[in-house]
Amino acid sequence: MSHGHEHGNVAISNKAFELYGVISLSLDHNNPGAGGDSNVYLDSGGTVLGVKGSSPINEDLKLFWQIESTIDLTELGTANKSQWAGHDSFVGVASKYGTLLAGKHHTPYTMTTLALDPFHHLAGDMRLLLGNINDLNSGAGDHHGSAFNVRAPDVVMYQTPQKNGFSANFAVFGFNERKKAVPTGDTSAFSIGASYDVGPLLATAAYEQHKNYDSYGDHHGATDPEVIDKTAAAKLGLMYGFSKVVVGVVYENIKVSDESIAVPNASRDTYYLSAKAPLGENTALKLAYGNGSEFAGDDKASFYALGLFRDLSKIAQAYVSYIHTSNDAQARFGTFRVTPVEEGGDPSTLSTGIVYAF
Repeated sequence: MSHGHEHGNVAISNKAFELYGVISLSLDHNNPGAGGDSNVYLDSGGTVLGVKGSSPINEDLKLFWQIESTIDLTELGTANKSQWAGHDSFVGVASKYGTLLAGKHHTPYTMTTLALDPFHHLAGDMRLLLGNINDLNSGAGDHHGSAFNVRAPDVVMYQTPQKNGFSANFAVFGFNERKKAVPTGDTSAFSIGASYDVGPLLATAAYEQHKNYDSYGDHHGATDPEVIDKTAAAKLGLMYGFSKVVVGVVYENIKVSDESIAVPNASRDTYYLSAKAPLGENTALKLAYGNGSEFAGDDKASFYALGLFRDLSKIAQAYVSYIHTSNDAQARFGTFRVTPVEEGGDPSTLSTGIVYAF
């Protein structure tokens, strides 16, 4: 069961109508590390149900569409997080000159490194550190809480054809935030990503900029979040396969440009390493490590994740994994399953689960 490099491209159906989905369910033991009690929690994050299709317009053009919804398998009533069209949902046209789409989609910045994350949508997902600064909130309102590596709700994106391994994406978004009154100017955002994908090598680069789009403020509501003049992020990624072992590395820099945001550094560097190695015919060991520098005071953090994954069939996989995050005194990064209740906590998650893709 492989997710491969396809994460970096728009998934266009060749059928008039197609049903697909992912069922992901895990039993997690979460320890918040400080200020709270451990719990055992049934989690279905990453579970989606989608429909998509395409229709030829003429010999050179094809219309395509997709509606992907999040499905909550573990909660009832108002706690249920199921959301119609909560994931990538769009309409577009494709030709030999590339694809153009509009709607809701991962930004090109996000897309470039999805394939480098062996714990995508599981405890230990790279996004618990990458694109994430405590108290920096994206205008996208992404449910993972990051400022970057998000899904934009109002994106127009163009993707080039792949030629000799090269492809690129460009997107503009932030349209729906322009109706909000911002004293310092109009809201705007753009994202660029490029990839070289040939054989065992995947190399990526991305840049994204937000103007009057993000906010910075205390997550407990003690202060009012301030709209930031400009936030920008740059990222480089590399993945390579040595025989059956695959290793990856990502470097990211996030910079905040606003004189009213009183932080010591105004930028943050994050490094991420990952590896996947076979243990027998249908079993693999996955490892990840991330480290983020200071942004506002003593708020450095790091994490490690390890997991044993076994293919039950071509479309089903079972796993057991462990993730531990170490926070400095003023940091409060979680495990992508639990966030520490207090600053300085060192949370962990022991997870046993199954992923079924159809």
